[in-house]
Amino acid sequence: MKKVHDRINYYAEKSDFEEVNQALKNNSNKRMHIRYIVILNYLQGYKLNEIAYMNNISFQTVGVYVKKYKSSGLSGLVIGKSPGAPRHLTNAQELELIKIITTRTPDEEGFTARKKWDTTIIRKLVMKLYGVSYCQRGMLEVLYRNNLSFTRPTYSLKKADESKQKEFKEQFELLKKINERSYRLYSFWGWINDSGDYQAIAKTWFIKGRQHIIPTTGKYRGVKLLGV
Repeated sequence: MKKVHDRINYYAEKSDFEEVNQALKNNSNKRMHIRYIVILNYLQGYKLNEIAYMNNISFQTVGVYVKKYKSSGLSGLVIGKSPGAPRHLTNAQELELIKIITTRTPDEEGFTARKKWDTTIIRKLVMKLYGVSYCQRGMLEVLYRNNLSFTRPTYSLKKADESKQKEFKEQFELLKKINERSYRLYSFWGWINDSGDYQAIAKTWFIKGRQHIIPTTGKYRGVKLLGV
């Protein structure tokens, strides 16, 4: 059998594991415990038949737990939850969500210092705005269904802010002086323009077939950040 770290579910993120582990820590119900363990094994990349064998339960039961988790997150596993279709975003809510993702940045929605949309932040936004919990795969299905893709942005020129340019140049000169005193500088994967504004080059969710355009000023240069 392969090691656990070689079997991690493709769609699983660190936050998924943290959520399940926290649920296990806070849980005192034996029936819920096995459900959480099943989902943890699933996130670790085990096949359904392997999970069934490891936990001494039926293959069908494992399938039911995983299906509920994929559609409704951990809330779908709660014992006594009323039957019927799990709660999802309405069509109007999905349209509103897509508009936010394609016209605003995470920091404008309260996620401090975050400039790009990834599924972890989007899931947090959905919970914040609508009180709906999505697992990683469920959130991906919503994004793909609404014709979004994970792509890199591009930049367009805008008028520079002279005060920010001056501040940036002063900070940059300070870094150069520090470097001359034998401190180590580490490469940082990003760009800083002449205005001093940092613009992430990492991928973000945007309309499929189109490229998100970020207004910027002047030329971009690679930068290094001070490390100790």
